[in-house]
Amino acid sequence: MSFVKADLGVDALTCKCGLRSPLRTSWTTANPGRRFFGCSMYDAQKEEVIQLRARKRQLTQMLLFLTVVFFAFVGVWLMGVLVMFLSFCNGSVFVKEVFVMVHSALAFLDG
Repeated sequence: MSFVKADLGVDALTCKCGLRSPLRTSWTTANPGRRFFGCSMYDAQKEEVIQLRARKRQLTQMLLFLTVVFFAFVGVWLMGVLVMFLSFCNGSVFVKEVFVMVHSALAFLDG
């Protein structure tokens, strides 16, 4: 926003979009009674920001979920590789225990 000298000698604000920005009052819980300048497009811009923040929150949660799933599958895959390696080295009881652990992990991931 920029200051523009009005005809009456009073400072007024003009938004970057070119519209006049009258003095408004906030009635939100965070800023009750706070005065600010906002053009007629203010409400539309505010709604768009709210939607973008909600979308960002949704994408962040999805990214976190996919990261956890990815690393869980990588861990299970590595355990499977370890079991195959150990089974080629020696068919001991330890290999069977690791196999049971891998099977349990897969059952847990499957839900």
